Amino acid sequence: MSPDRDHSRMLRAVELAESVARLGNVNAASDAGVAALLARAAAEGAILNVRINLKSLAPNADREGIEMELQRLQAARAASARGTLDAVHTALGA
Repeated sequence: MSPDRDHSRMLRAVELAESVARLGNVNAASDAGVAALLARAAAEGAILNVRINLKSLAPNADREGIEMELQRLQAARAASARGTLDAVHTALGA
């Protein structure tokens, strides 16, 4: 029960979106921003799925470890999406 795979895919999508925002056609900058927002939503959905499933874990499961991992993933998600959106705003001159 780990969103690691989904999260790593989201990070890759955000990296690609940031490259488009920084290096691509300025007319595609808003598309890059939308891509980053959608990837961020997908990662948040994966985290929510894990949180709801925490209720059904065995009593001896490492809930604390899973919660710590979720917090780490949320921090990484927020930072990566923020960088892409900053690049989009720069490309848009906003």
